[in-house]
Amino acid sequence: MADIPDPSRPPEEYFPGELRLLAGFLSPEEQRRLSLPLPIEVGGTHGETLLRCQGPVEEKVVARILEMLMACRQEGITLYRPQLARLRSVLVTTTRYVFVIRGPSGGEEG
Repeated sequence: MADIPDPSRPPEEYFPGELRLLAGFLSPEEQRRLSLPLPIEVGGTHGETLLRCQGPVEEKVVARILEMLMACRQEGITLYRPQLARLRSVLVTTTRYVFVIRGPSGGEEG
């Protein structure tokens, strides 16, 4: 998705309040760079939960929602259960779970 949709005419899949929230603290350029929905990967190598990030915009969103500094490391931001619950309670429709199954060597099966 190239832009955060206009909150007055959101696609059916996103809550208008979430889009207004994101648009309220992201610049127009950051809105263009943010891909929605934000993927939350569950079941990585050690059972961790990662928010996949493509750049600093995702870091800014998570940091703002969780009210704490966050850093994207090795393709993702590690989220602990309380952080995940808070993020999902605020961004219900603009985040999506992605379940990953890794093989014995650590690679994805499929």
